[in-house]
Amino acid sequence: MMEHAIRAQINDRIEQNPAFYEKLSEQLRRIIEEMRQRVIDAAEACRRLATLREDVLGEAKIAA
Repeated sequence: MMEHAIRAQINDRIEQNPAFYEKLSEQLRRIIEEMRQRVIDAAEACRRLATLREDVLGEAKIAA
């Protein structure tokens, strides 16, 4: 659920700052992939996703 919310935020804002949001999209992909490969556990994935979400929302606040 968190993945989809972050992805939606990225997709909504990617045209405003493509380089920044492409980087965040790549980070999201990497977190999901590491969780699927069991490199990280669900708790670590949630921590990383929460940090990524703050990055997405923080850039939007700065831009506003």
